[in-house]
Amino acid sequence: MSLSIALTNALSGLNVNQKALEVLSNNIANANTAGYSRQIVSQQAVYLAGSGAGVSIADISRKVDEYLNRAIQLQSSATAKASVTNQYLSRSHLLFGGPGGQNNLNSYINNFFNALQSLGITPESPSLKANAVRTGTTFASQVSSLSRELQTLRFEADQDVKMAVDNINANITELYNLNAAIASSQSAGQSPIGFLDRRDTLLRQLSEYLDVQTYARENGAINVFTSNGINLVDENLHRLTYSPAASSDTFRDDATLDAVRVYQIDQSGNAFGTPSVLVSGGSSSQVTSVISSGKLKGLIDLRDRQL
Repeated sequence: MSLSIALTNALSGLNVNQKALEVLSNNIANANTAGYSRQIVSQQAVYLAGSGAGVSIADISRKVDEYLNRAIQLQSSATAKASVTNQYLSRSHLLFGGPGGQNNLNSYINNFFNALQSLGITPESPSLKANAVRTGTTFASQVSSLSRELQTLRFEADQDVKMAVDNINANITELYNLNAAIASSQSAGQSPIGFLDRRDTLLRQLSEYLDVQTYARENGAINVFTSNGINLVDENLHRLTYSPAASSDTFRDDATLDAVRVYQIDQSGNAFGTPSVLVSGGSSSQVTSVISSGKLKGLIDLRDRQL
């Protein structure tokens, strides 16, 4: 072996180990960075004319547990649905009042019927008559107030549905753009690791709003769709649409609610084709949804069922 070959081999080893140390230091620096996945350097021997010619980097890959990622997405959907449900029901609990309290609905009902019972025993008593009227008026006023407050909560949930739709749109638009960046990086022989980390973060964020599944394409991009097969991200851009109620009167009058639809978007940003329906329209009693989990599902159930 000539001296030049020995030096070349040694230099290739130094270069590879320098890159490995760079990756290692980056792993350490980002140990507590949310969304960062540990990187691993794979080395390979280099041969020229059957003789060893040093070493090179075969690949720099991410250490990712895809099964765990999927489990996190599923749990994120369930947790987000439970969280928003707890938030709204806690507020409605304050409206009803706690058990045994003096200002809850049960106390007003009991006071009214106790006053009626006392008046039934002594119907000629002016004070008992006045007390029955007073407790009845208070009871009716509290029921009316509770009704208004509950319709206001439903209206707020509906506004949150619109906000959720906007956030979903921003998420799937970025995922669509990342698909193009990942495919371009792979075709150019460049590492898409940073894009892949960002994509995992976006998928976790998206799964907080609704239950999603993914399918990997050969070029490194992915398709994202709901559990019942409605496409959100594929070769084409998609967008959700929803027009929220104008006021709480919509719910008081049981007026028609808009549907949550998914449209395909053309290059000019315009919706076209027949949309898919995530949440149907109509009055609250008629609304149905193909979503099974996530914050959006929780808000729809709160608006049209629980509240």
